[in-house]
Amino acid sequence: MIVQASKSIQVRDFERITMSDANKAVVSEYYRALDAHDANAMMAVLHDDLSLTMVGVGELTTESILPIAQGFGAAFPDMKHTLN
Repeated sequence: MIVQASKSIQVRDFERITMSDANKAVVSEYYRALDAHDANAMMAVLHDDLSLTMVGVGELTTESILPIAQGFGAAFPDMKHTLN
């Protein structure tokens, strides 16, 4: 999953990216909500103008990510993400 920011991030730059504690909390809450199949909590942490590209799916926006996440939840009801 590649999240598009105001500037493009090249693959070689990933090693230099560090997240603030606030960003880590947002990511943790998103995946907690996704694993719990809690659509309202998941959507609450997404920015209104979210744009990301998922291989095999294409571009997703805030509005279009919900059915994709719900589909993953239905297909993998025991799905759990581990973040380090």
